Amino acid sequence: MGAKNRACALIREINDENSAYVGLESGIANMYNTLFEETVCVILYKGKEYVSYSGVFSCSHLIR
Repeated sequence: MGAKNRACALIREINDENSAYVGLESGIANMYNTLFEETVCVILYKGKEYVSYSGVFSCSHLIR
């Protein structure tokens, strides 16, 4: 939801029908007792919503 909230906040601030609005959310997820970095991207453009989810990578060795 964070990525969509960011894109919606841009619409409220800029409000240009010809602009694309991009929101990103990145964080750490714990899966199988391993920490992974992940990112979600939401693009709002001309009334349509496009969502992308990044590949994840293990980062347990980087976090102490």
